[in-house]
Amino acid sequence: ISEAIDQTRGWFYTLLAISTFLQKAKAIKKGPPYETCVVLGHIRDKSGKKLSKSLGNYIDPMLLLDKYGADAVRMYLFTINQPSEPKNFDEDQLGDVVKKNFMILWNVVSFWKLYAKGVAPATRPTSDDVMDRWILALLAQTVKRVTEHLDRYAIVDAGRELMSFVTDLSTWYVRRSRDRAKSDDAMSATLGYVLREYAKLSAPFTPFLADALWRELGNSTSVHLENWPAVGTLDVELLAHMSRARTVVESGHALRAQSKMKVRQPLSQLAVTQKFPDAILEILKDELNVKEISVANKLPDEQGWISMNGVALDVTVTDELREEGYLREMVRAVNSLRKTLKLQPGEPTAMSYVADEATAKYVEHYKATLMEKGSLSALEKTDKVSEPSAAAELDGKSVAFFRA
Repeated sequence: ISEAIDQTRGWFYTLLAISTFLQKAKAIKKGPPYETCVVLGHIRDKSGKKLSKSLGNYIDPMLLLDKYGADAVRMYLFTINQPSEPKNFDEDQLGDVVKKNFMILWNVVSFWKLYAKGVAPATRPTSDDVMDRWILALLAQTVKRVTEHLDRYAIVDAGRELMSFVTDLSTWYVRRSRDRAKSDDAMSATLGYVLREYAKLSAPFTPFLADALWRELGNSTSVHLENWPAVGTLDVELLAHMSRARTVVESGHALRAQSKMKVRQPLSQLAVTQKFPDAILEILKDELNVKEISVANKLPDEQGWISMNGVALDVTVTDELREEGYLREMVRAVNSLRKTLKLQPGEPTAMSYVADEATAKYVEHYKATLMEKGSLSALEKTDKVSEPSAAAELDGKSVAFFRA
């Protein structure tokens, strides 16, 4: 049963009192009148004051439903704090549920549809890729935790698990698998399956969004007619490896920021005090843009090295590494312009660039690579910039790319 906290001495107590009286009088032989009681706290304004029209802080719930949707209001109230605690309602935080969770989820759905091969698979796909295996393991862990939380009516914990999963799905799995999606059917199948299971898992929390997601994945019925998802294979070891790897990535990025070194600038070496499988090491190399990773009992402390939290980074930049950094910076600028022009992945286009003679030498040297990575049909130097354009900074020098 469920009601607001003011029913503690009303409905809740009355049911228990009458039940106890009847059992003492031997009128009934059953147990308590309810097994579980979910108590709800009152909603107040964001400063903790009681909602009142006279105070001018009353919030019309129908306006919120029209502006943000019922699912956003539900998810916000589910996850703001424990059910029995007073809720200091903040509309900005309600908006964050939409921006930081619902919109992120829908961006993932749009990405899947871009490369989808038919409908999302109903059975768990197989893949040798470590990122696919990781997200499937994370899905299994999330299903297990959400199920356990709901079994004990821990609504807040279950809702937060769902929101955390969407963040990991977008910022780690999709971001790291984006390039692979163009040519690897296993990635598309894995993502489709994960979204399908997530729709079922989130259905009690966001029934309208879950149903819309379910249909976007190629289903013609309602998600609410489906069975609750099974846990599946839970690879605890892989989850632990990836969790530790992401901690290393955080430290590595912090070291780069400390030395004011852009991530696009390749570096030669990273040293760690933990061992990782080869597939995880490749992820670390790519994420932190380093050539080699070594495992050491004692981290290097010589000149050019900086360290924190069991991670050391060699921030010495050779001429060769600097030139490679230039290439990455130019590729970023080209792809940024493609995004501005709203070009589809792989859609060819011609570009021109403006640069001084010294910088132009770098562009011409890497012209073939730029054309390949930027899906360019032509790339020529000119003297006049047109809009829109995108610039790449090369040690104080600049090259501007624009559509020819």
